[in-house]
Amino acid sequence: MMNLKKKWMLSLPRLIFAAFFLLMPAVSAVQAALLFDHDQDGDVDGADLLQYAVHGDPSQAADFAVEFGRSLSAGIRIEPSAAAWVGEELYFDASRVTGLGAPDTCTYAWDFGDSTMTARMGRAVVHSFMLPGIYTVTLSVTETSGSKRTESALVSVGGEYIKTAPRPATAPILTYAFENNLADGSSQHLPAQWQGGTGAFVPGREGRAARLSGNVSLVVNNAAAVPGAASGLTVSFWAKKDLAAAEGYLINCPGVFFLRLRSGSQWLEGQVRTHAGVQSADAWYMGAEDTNWHHYVLVYDGAFVRLYFDGREQIVAGKCPRALTGNLVPATGPMYIGSQSPTATVIAGAVDELRIYDRALSLSEIFTGFELWHADFHSRIAQYIHVQIPGEITREPANTLAIRLSSDSGYNAVLADKSALRSEEKVLLRSGELPAGNYTLTAELRSAAGAVLDRISERFAKPYDGIPRVGIDENNALRVNGELFFPVTPCGLRNFEIGAWAASAYINSLHSQGFWGMSGPPVYTAAGWEEYVTTGMNHGLMSFGPGGNWESAALGRNAKIEKLEEYVLALKDHPGTLAWIWRDEPELGGENEYLPAETVKAWTRRSRALDPQHPVSINLVGHWIGAEYPSWAFDRSGHYLFLNNARRFGRRTLVADMYSLDYYPVEWAAPHSRGATMAKLAEILDTARARSYNLVPFTSWVETCDINEADGAVRHPTPWHPTPDQLRMLIWLNVVHGMKGINWFPWHSGTPAANYPVMTAFVDQITRLTPVVLGPEIYPAVTVFAPGARIDTMVRRHAGKTYLFAVRVAESDLNGNSMGAPVTAAIHVQGLGSSQAVVFDEGRNITVTDGRLEDLFLSNTVHIYEIPE
Repeated sequence: MMNLKKKWMLSLPRLIFAAFFLLMPAVSAVQAALLFDHDQDGDVDGADLLQYAVHGDPSQAADFAVEFGRSLSAGIRIEPSAAAWVGEELYFDASRVTGLGAPDTCTYAWDFGDSTMTARMGRAVVHSFMLPGIYTVTLSVTETSGSKRTESALVSVGGEYIKTAPRPATAPILTYAFENNLADGSSQHLPAQWQGGTGAFVPGREGRAARLSGNVSLVVNNAAAVPGAASGLTVSFWAKKDLAAAEGYLINCPGVFFLRLRSGSQWLEGQVRTHAGVQSADAWYMGAEDTNWHHYVLVYDGAFVRLYFDGREQIVAGKCPRALTGNLVPATGPMYIGSQSPTATVIAGAVDELRIYDRALSLSEIFTGFELWHADFHSRIAQYIHVQIPGEITREPANTLAIRLSSDSGYNAVLADKSALRSEEKVLLRSGELPAGNYTLTAELRSAAGAVLDRISERFAKPYDGIPRVGIDENNALRVNGELFFPVTPCGLRNFEIGAWAASAYINSLHSQGFWGMSGPPVYTAAGWEEYVTTGMNHGLMSFGPGGNWESAALGRNAKIEKLEEYVLALKDHPGTLAWIWRDEPELGGENEYLPAETVKAWTRRSRALDPQHPVSINLVGHWIGAEYPSWAFDRSGHYLFLNNARRFGRRTLVADMYSLDYYPVEWAAPHSRGATMAKLAEILDTARARSYNLVPFTSWVETCDINEADGAVRHPTPWHPTPDQLRMLIWLNVVHGMKGINWFPWHSGTPAANYPVMTAFVDQITRLTPVVLGPEIYPAVTVFAPGARIDTMVRRHAGKTYLFAVRVAESDLNGNSMGAPVTAAIHVQGLGSSQAVVFDEGRNITVTDGRLEDLFLSNTVHIYEIPE
């Protein structure tokens, strides 16, 4: 890094008078250099500035960070600015780095300087900083030849520290925040003490933290405060190590519990002793072998000893969790933090926010604080803001939640102001009603006296008035120019096929430029995609795309951002543009080949910056979404899903505005080794929505033919097409489980003639039922009595009628034939009266008595009932 004295000489007027004079008008340049050079090494680096920011006001340091950051690196582009707020998503782009022989084959490693993951990512990434301060962002580029270069930039993050969970309704029995003191914030007022010398306080996970080093650790001498007769226990704290492979005790209350790291920090072990015995839970896991901040939790719930790490329970067959019963034994001596005993080796590093409870906290209590869960603001007509409120707030009915929206052009509105709060409050934000402007959404928790107990602020820009051309409403329904639209698309239809498919009404939109079986080479350029979109529009079809062939970089993660920009700028105003999608199944590939979620989100963000009027979509591997936890597949899919990716991004986020998935229960049914089932499809559809907290629309791919997929050494284990009845059942099963669009996969064997009428019929029916299916999601209690059969249902209400969708879920035998004898099912919908229901498109009526109806279901039957209210 450039020595600050030399930098003074290069840009003295701008740096001093635009930055330091603003900050400290009475301080000279040399005095300022000495003040900022916290570690007295002659350089002002990220660590020095972070020290300043923690003690000072980060918002005042923003101008300094911008100026200094620009001078450090011309190769890293940061948007919207190098001056950010806590939690704000920033875009980092290395496309301006020069002097590289083959940029698309390089390894780009980003270190954001905030003790989060250092990742081997792509040429463009996004990241959110969750603590105020000034950070050095370092990009290390390695070419295949082994040559390396490094770029750096500074980011200034203003705002308030986010209070860390746990924050349950019951107070901890011991709590240490380490805010430049060792006080116990519980009612026991039992302070910790330094042992082995005098320690220090350093920047922590929330405010300050206690530094452990050399022989210096912490001790709580009167550990009898740890409950001796309690039937449960929760020990929660944040820690970071000086050495990635450090081993040792993080906390030890001898004879009661401990939590330690072993085997180079790859083995986490927790032990609890009760009157019934002692048991250790241990997990060989990846994640702590670095020097970042991590959250460790030990729980005893009266039945098991459990371990949690960074928001996820550690589950290892036979080892974690471990069965244990009985009440805790009383402590007989001190409790040690950072070591096993007064004379044991100290695990050097820092510890913060230590809290101990005399009961087992639930997963939500442990990891959810005051948070706003929602989709990104881009391309939304309306959406719900899911406000997560900790128990320490909800336990007092007089506490209030106030949410307001303001803009730089004078817009002000109160979205919520209420008391008697629940653990989640839903607030509707109607973005489509807003004029263009730069907005701040502020949520505050207040006491009965009006004191602010907690605050969150988020910023977003809306560069147009009214609704977007293509937007998403509060029901996660797609709208084109404000009108509801349920897309039915084909995968990769070729240009010359578009007219016939449109004329036969198999589809109502297009998805991705075709590449299978082309008579000539396709043109994968912005001009080629424009020709495709224009061809579709000439037949009344809008398009998702361009799909996975827009960039031919050796590594997809290193795709040229300039080429993406070329596509967007050329097509953003085209009337045939429906949504952007850049890469199919980005999670496929080895550690160095797959497309990291941070890069997927960077492409999404760049698309939005250039085109605010259209959403961005992504397709994920379906069976990975439904993988059991713990597993590699569950973890990889979680990178892209809201509830599972906070550790990668700094906060929970969604990598696109729309999602889709592919899972083919006919192609992969036994004897295929995957052993797919219709029931598993339904489970995956529900899981996908759950892991995204149902914040965005999902669509699903449906097989219209034999996909002819190899299965290990067996080329063709399931050589059959879905029958017309199976296809119809598959389509509506997807709809019943919440899909907001259907995508046909008509490759590689060719769709049989008998299935095309099913596709046409669905397009016709879903067009007429679009306002029903895409209306508000309601969940009245539905009871189904159908011995030996599974019938899945969905209920919607529209225009004074209740619609009941019922799908007989039939599995296939080893020859691909649907199983299940006919069954007469009785279905009861809570809240319905008695009437005559119309069975949609079947030319018959059926009697409903006190919300109950009976009907015959064959193995693949789909019935849709239209019931007057």
